[in-house]
Amino acid sequence: MLIVTFFFFFVGGAIDWGLLLYTKNVAQHLARGGAREFATQTVGANFDPAALSYYQANKPGVMFVKNLNVTGNRTTNSTGLEQVSVRVQGTYSPFFLQAVGINNLVIDASGSSYYERQTPP
Repeated sequence: MLIVTFFFFFVGGAIDWGLLLYTKNVAQHLARGGAREFATQTVGANFDPAALSYYQANKPGVMFVKNLNVTGNRTTNSTGLEQVSVRVQGTYSPFFLQAVGINNLVIDASGSSYYERQTPP
């Protein structure tokens, strides 16, 4: 019986670990896709997190992220080119790993992209 219990938690932990990696990958894709989407907008436009609603609604792994927070900003680098950065933050609550004291793992992903069709000054 002890072996069955150990095996159950080992397999459950592996499933939780896989879901965590999948969720981190989805958050990274959301950040990259949001930066790419926003970079195709008008140069100098303000960042609107609602513009990422398409990505949020169509990524099944986002449902695993609690307290999802999407932020973004626009910066200008030393050569004068504008770039947009998007950051996705949230927490992931494992199911099986809570038995060993692992709770609320932080999901943090960021992506950036330069605006299209701009030339250096």
